[in-house]
Amino acid sequence: MRARRIESRRGVRPSRTSTPTRLTAAATVGYLAGTLPSADIASRLAGRRTEVRASGSGNPGAANAAAVLGNRWGLAVLGADMGKGVAAGLVGRALAGDT
Repeated sequence: MRARRIESRRGVRPSRTSTPTRLTAAATVGYLAGTLPSADIASRLAGRRTEVRASGSGNPGAANAAAVLGNRWGLAVLGADMGKGVAAGLVGRALAGDT
């Protein structure tokens, strides 16, 4: 019998790292992306000395950022949070594959 060459759909050889290791790495990257406080960064970039977590509803999300910092900064926080989620998903899929 001939040895078959294993390839994924994209023609790249699959990783030799075990699945639990890849899943742990993907979860770690997703967790670290989620720890970046988008609203706090936006507050500093806006030049306001207002703490987003101490003002408004106290939630560091896009709605509170829009109420405290203005609509443009609220949309920026929303975009940053969505971008973090997409990046975590893409990196997780690249690390762990289609499991």
